[in-house]
Amino acid sequence: MWEIIRYAQGVRSSTVFGLVGPWGTGKTSMIDWIKSAAETNPDKPKWSTVTFNPWDYQDAASLQAGFFAELTEVFGGPSRPDEVRRRISAFGRSVAPFASLGAIVGFDLSSSVDAAAKLLDVDRSVAVTRSRLESSLEAAKTPVLVIIDDLDRVSAEELLLTLKLVRQLGRLPYVHYLLSYDETTILDVLTRTSLIGEGSLGRARDYMEKVVQVRFDVPALRPSDAVRLTNQGLSDLAEDGRMQLSQEDSNRFSSAYFGFIAARLDTPRAIKRYFSQLRLLAPAMGSELDLVDFLVLTWLRTAEPAVYQLLQRKRADLIGSPRSSTSYGRSNRDHLENQGAEWRRQISDSGTRPEDIEGVGLAIGFLFPKFREAWSTKPTDAYRPRTLGIAQDVYFDRYFSVGVPEDDIADDTIRDALNAYSTGNEERSSAVMLVRIALERNPELVVGKISRELDARRPTEPGVFQWVATIHKDLPLDNTFLPPAQQLEAAVALLLRSMNEEQISAAVDSLVASGNSEFLVGVLYRATHEYSAEPTPSIALTERQLERARSLMVHELADSDPQRMSTSARSAAWSWSSVDPVGFRDWIESLRTRRGEIEALCFFVNSGVSLGTRTPISRLSVGNARI
Repeated sequence: MWEIIRYAQGVRSSTVFGLVGPWGTGKTSMIDWIKSAAETNPDKPKWSTVTFNPWDYQDAASLQAGFFAELTEVFGGPSRPDEVRRRISAFGRSVAPFASLGAIVGFDLSSSVDAAAKLLDVDRSVAVTRSRLESSLEAAKTPVLVIIDDLDRVSAEELLLTLKLVRQLGRLPYVHYLLSYDETTILDVLTRTSLIGEGSLGRARDYMEKVVQVRFDVPALRPSDAVRLTNQGLSDLAEDGRMQLSQEDSNRFSSAYFGFIAARLDTPRAIKRYFSQLRLLAPAMGSELDLVDFLVLTWLRTAEPAVYQLLQRKRADLIGSPRSSTSYGRSNRDHLENQGAEWRRQISDSGTRPEDIEGVGLAIGFLFPKFREAWSTKPTDAYRPRTLGIAQDVYFDRYFSVGVPEDDIADDTIRDALNAYSTGNEERSSAVMLVRIALERNPELVVGKISRELDARRPTEPGVFQWVATIHKDLPLDNTFLPPAQQLEAAVALLLRSMNEEQISAAVDSLVASGNSEFLVGVLYRATHEYSAEPTPSIALTERQLERARSLMVHELADSDPQRMSTSARSAAWSWSSVDPVGFRDWIESLRTRRGEIEALCFFVNSGVSLGTRTPISRLSVGNARI
């Protein structure tokens, strides 16, 4: 482009260059480069550049006046010929409509009456003033490049007038033009003018060919270039410390990129907007989100803001696990098809173009397996919620609030608290206090986070076990099906399953030292029993480990009255009967000796509590002890 435009530097006849390409393909950046090259070019005579913005003017008359005013300014200053400036102004006045005199008074005229008189002067006719202006420009031999960017963003009337100015009035010696526009938009706007007529795309194209002599078409961004720019953007985020992707993250994002993102990141502007959003939002997220989910949702926020808003309104339909394939009958299939059709309608109503609906659906399905099942009307097997994923209820709000909500707690705070107990610095840790406060406000959420962190870190330090036992003891009574207390017991039981014998003994000692007998036997019961869903096998306790647990249970139950035992204490004793049958039998014998046969038998009359109700009802039930 520059080499061709540079050649026109010494050419008398005016040339109109056209930079043609869709929005976002980099035309403005190219124009900025060309303008800089023209202004710094050492060749003589030196280029003068002027940027004319048609959309800066309120109506056609002021636009026409502004065009010649901008051209006049090129010849301003002590080194510029005043004669050229005067004659440009005179030419502008001569071609201005009589009704718009008020808009051109600025051209060295003191009043509109004066202007009217001069327009009636034969020496001020268009032909005469144009001839005089051309003579002055030929004498000056000052090459001028008039740049008009985003020509496709003006109204139909303004566009037509601008093109007339360039084609009929502005073609002056040594005055050249560089027009930048999206051809599809320009042709569409021209068909809405009286000159071309509606639906006449061929006439509109012919008209533009008469205006533009040299055309530069911006090539489409090659897929390899788009990948390179995307990789560069991710690398920049990593170098800034905003986002570090693991190999697994990179693989997941790669599938999302080539699956649906690449089709929309097809221009430099689209890629720039996307990474601008990421740079702004990533610092607020830290390590509190699933990075790939965040990358995909940010793409949706950038490309389809109305769909992004729709996701927030449809939270209940997106969160949760999909149906099991074993229950995937005809009725379920019909239900999913109806759901999928409704989703398509709502995405379309959000303003998504028909050709983009499928890609948007794939993006939402990437984030939400429950949606993916409805979108494809096929069962989604082997679904396991991702750590920190948007499809998890406790993390969903983070993605839309761009940070940790007030009723939540940062995962980093959980980690800091665990680190404090691992190193014995819990007394000086603010994270420990924050976790304690959050437990009072939302125990289920905090316990879930602690359990996940225990599973990820697998700590063996005694302080961690004692801290978790203390948390367990302070949890409020919960009659839900999966109370937080049981979540903690299961998390620590998994830890024991992954340890060697020496580590297990140290952990049991720590749990015994905590004095929380209910937590101790709850953990040991889950660690010593087989569960098909557990990834590691159960463990067998050594005699020493059993003796340590037995010492705490005997101490806790020494003076127990079977008729007045709490439900949790009775449940702990039953768990003990499975973990340590010998110790439990000895305790029952001692209970019979101290309180008699009837008192001992009272222990075996259990009261069952119905779960999942607001007002739990106790009922009598008979248990079976392993004695």
